[in-house]
Amino acid sequence: MPAIVVAGVLLAAWLAGPRPIVAVLRLLTRRAGRDEAADIARRNGPLVPPGVDERLDVPYGPGRRCRLDVFRPGGATGPLPTVVWVHGGGWIGGTKDALRDYLRVLASHGFVTVGVDYSWAPEATFPRQPREVAAAVRFVVERSDELGTDPDRLILAGDSAGAQIAACVAAAIVDPGYARLIGVDPPVEPRQLRGTVLFCGAYFLRVPPPSDRRAAQFVRLLLWSYLGVRRPALLPAGHPASVGDLLTGAFPPTFVSAGNGDPLLSQSHRLVDQLGRVGVPVTELFFPDADPPVPHEYQVTLDTGTGRRALEAVVGFAHRYAGAAPARSPHSMPSTQEAASDHDGGRRAERCATSDQG
Repeated sequence: MPAIVVAGVLLAAWLAGPRPIVAVLRLLTRRAGRDEAADIARRNGPLVPPGVDERLDVPYGPGRRCRLDVFRPGGATGPLPTVVWVHGGGWIGGTKDALRDYLRVLASHGFVTVGVDYSWAPEATFPRQPREVAAAVRFVVERSDELGTDPDRLILAGDSAGAQIAACVAAAIVDPGYARLIGVDPPVEPRQLRGTVLFCGAYFLRVPPPSDRRAAQFVRLLLWSYLGVRRPALLPAGHPASVGDLLTGAFPPTFVSAGNGDPLLSQSHRLVDQLGRVGVPVTELFFPDADPPVPHEYQVTLDTGTGRRALEAVVGFAHRYAGAAPARSPHSMPSTQEAASDHDGGRRAERCATSDQG
């Protein structure tokens, strides 16, 4: 096909909006995505302890993708603190399914864990995703007797794009003004949300594009898809999708982490600074000297030392703020110190920064 025809097709697709481009991108990356999910399952599967009860693909709303998974340690009695986790995927893809083994392992430490799917962009634009996740939280709370969740001990968590969505829902729960901005009826009272766990996310969307041209085009495509704005770099001040700019001291205690090889690392550092300025207790986990660098969404691979270190930190954070005794299931995964690491050159302890601020 002549180059001028190809260029014309690409231009027409670009002018038509992000949908054709995202459709092609999904098609081109489908196999890679399946391979990545299979690799995660291969690596995490042997670490899943026995005795975890589960309910998969439970509908929480009318949307085609409004489904959730629920995991609970077998034999547990009474309501348990509950971690609701929102998956990543650049807002245009990803599913809760890739997190199933991770959430099974996390559940074995004394939690109900919930993986949430939501509608993809650009077919659905902001703020539909936070609204759907808020509906999932409401579902989990209203069916607490059935699911064994404790409505008064909730943790909202997410990774990558899911971290941004989780932060939006948390802000809507604690800040009535923000809830009105995005049209969310808060599913719980602020006192019920004990904390947030945010990995590798993008919280400040009013930022200059990356200097690398291809990276800048990709970021523009993702934000255009999610926000429905052709020039996302020109977002007005106070736009609610840039949730990091709008957080107040009412935001719950927060765990923030990203790897030193993550292109979104600066977003996590900026979030820590912002939360510290408004007086929110922050627990941070970073790996400034790790070699090889710790990648984006490193926490999902539990056979690495850094992944295990993050799991231990999340468990400790959730037990601390959700008010649960830090007792383990007899089948829960062993401690981080027993794991080797892909990301630390074989050292038994990662060099990282963990602290509480505020």
